[in-house]
Amino acid sequence: MLLMFLTGSRKSILFIFFGIPLFILLMNKITLKQFIILCASFVIVGVGLYWVIFNIDIIYNSVGRRFESFFDIYQNGDIDLSELGGRQNLRELALEWFPNRPFLGHGANGYRYLLGLERGGVGTYSHDNLLELLVNLGVLGAFVYYFGLGYLLFHLRKLIKTNTLLKPYAVAIATIILINIILSPTWVFYYDKLFAIILAFGSSLVALKTKIRN
Repeated sequence: MLLMFLTGSRKSILFIFFGIPLFILLMNKITLKQFIILCASFVIVGVGLYWVIFNIDIIYNSVGRRFESFFDIYQNGDIDLSELGGRQNLRELALEWFPNRPFLGHGANGYRYLLGLERGGVGTYSHDNLLELLVNLGVLGAFVYYFGLGYLLFHLRKLIKTNTLLKPYAVAIATIILINIILSPTWVFYYDKLFAIILAFGSSLVALKTKIRN
């Protein structure tokens, strides 16, 4: 966790900050009072984390500067084209290309190809999972992918409710999937190899549960 924090990646910190409470919520049946206490605890932790990020030099240099540019967008309207401004432009291009082939898309890796043509060089990804899916594989491909995630989450939920032995693994996988979906406007994960392995492991757990039941 410390290594993820010191990488300076906003994504890693957001993943930790949202992932831990979500894991606790899925892992335990808690009352409304416990839920409020949990939320209050993470607000306190968040304030403490904010202080650490902006007041300890080594952490500020690796993490704080990047969050500072993020806050400036909303507080002052200053846009750094190398950061969020550039990413917003990438999303606008995706929205421009998607209507041209809305149903089947421009093909696998189509976004990078189109961006390369647009900029006269090597393309990059869109920093938005849904938009990149829509450009590459169209509405059909995006629907199939997210339907698959929903189907797996549905069966993991059943596994969490009924199987004590496999519950921690099912909760961990469900948490990872949900956090990726929640933060999908900030990154592209549908072709990530590690995420694919996690999905395969989750599917194996569901299949194992079915086999044990039969």
